[in-house]
Amino acid sequence: MMRRIVSTLLTTSVAAALVVLVITGTGATASAHRGGDEVGADVAALHDLQAGFHAAISGGGHIDDLMALWADDSTFTVGGTTLHGKDEIRAFFLTSGGFTHNWVSLSPSFKTRIEVHGDWAHLYFECHFVDWQANPQVVVTHGTFDGTAKEVHGHWLFWQVTAGTNPLTP
Repeated sequence: MMRRIVSTLLTTSVAAALVVLVITGTGATASAHRGGDEVGADVAALHDLQAGFHAAISGGGHIDDLMALWADDSTFTVGGTTLHGKDEIRAFFLTSGGFTHNWVSLSPSFKTRIEVHGDWAHLYFECHFVDWQANPQVVVTHGTFDGTAKEVHGHWLFWQVTAGTNPLTP
């Protein structure tokens, strides 16, 4: 039930973001060697990557789903410490909020930024964790996810990412 709610929320957010991108032409820039259709497909795939991240860390977490989103040679910097490779990143997430609490992670799509540069892309989004079981429901923490993704064998994966914190603002 929880996964269905999260999936519906994330699908709606991604669809809304794509509509805004198409209407305004903002949110993505192309490299010189990719055409508009390729960039559009890349942006959509990168939105799916972000949505997959939020689904994987919601509802108590799904570590195998999360780790499928990371390149083997990825790095993740959090709290001034850089983790190298999927094993270190896995160990970190298993002890973090999404995996130690039954929260939902949401991302305001209008704050997402994607810049495609061939087979790599800059990606920025925010995470807002909601304790959906609290009454009333509350945002318990929020942060930023800023870095690069790269295309590996036709699939976009997180590559070099830094997590941070930020105030909850519009």
